[in-house]
Amino acid sequence: MTAKILLPVAASVSAAYVVAAPEEPVPAAAVTELVEALPPEVELRVEEIDGADPSLARAIQVLSCPDCSPDVDPLIAVLLEMAKRHLRVTCTAPLGWPPSHLHWCALATDRLAELTGGIRLDPRRPRLLPNPWRPEPFLSREDFAIGDWVSTGFAVGDDELYVMRTVGLSWIGLPELRAGRLSEELLHGWLHLFHGLGHVLAGTLFERPPDRRGVEIEAEQVVTVADVAASHRVAPPVRRRQVAVRLRYDVRTRDLCLLAPAEFAGREAEWRERVADVMCA
Repeated sequence: MTAKILLPVAASVSAAYVVAAPEEPVPAAAVTELVEALPPEVELRVEEIDGADPSLARAIQVLSCPDCSPDVDPLIAVLLEMAKRHLRVTCTAPLGWPPSHLHWCALATDRLAELTGGIRLDPRRPRLLPNPWRPEPFLSREDFAIGDWVSTGFAVGDDELYVMRTVGLSWIGLPELRAGRLSEELLHGWLHLFHGLGHVLAGTLFERPPDRRGVEIEAEQVVTVADVAASHRVAPPVRRRQVAVRLRYDVRTRDLCLLAPAEFAGREAEWRERVADVMCA
């Protein structure tokens, strides 16, 4: 019998961006107009915060570091540090398909930045967003590309190897993915794996009956190169290759950790290398 994992899920999920250092106040009529355009299941909140807010402080620190963010204009970094106020734009919706809050939060952020002269900012990653920024709507599940909304961070562990973790799966109600003991040459392939697995798990989540309290997933998952292509809404490769992964839910961090399948007989390091080779093919 295949082992399963029952993941806890919330009744609603949220996405949040920041309009940093606005030059003008938010026109009340503009917020009203945005609210009236929202689908009935999506709620919009616009809040004024300062640079010390936990959701923004680390982002400003990273974007102001020349070594951490070499592509960020130093003048923008100074502006972010000196600004006394910023706007947090949050959209909330019930868990499940469609994740309309993602698209509407992006549109609201873009519109308010346009009206106030503020800087579009994703504090999770952190990164500056393009101007203008109007992501394409997803009208069907085939239109929804998890790679548009989820990124992956890297950190060097005590063993001098890398730890990878997604940023953004929680915005649709899934745990973030985490894997460790990765050498630098494996990162590209594992980045593909994370996106492909995110696509697979999002499909499971969106198919979940609305009356279920959690979402049940297989402890062992198969990820194909076609899943990776779908995560970016591009044509799948002709050759269908795949890898199997085993998931373990970490109650402490609330992440899904990626491990070698139970039947894998070799060393785990060999499995990590094989995964990178297949996902890069």
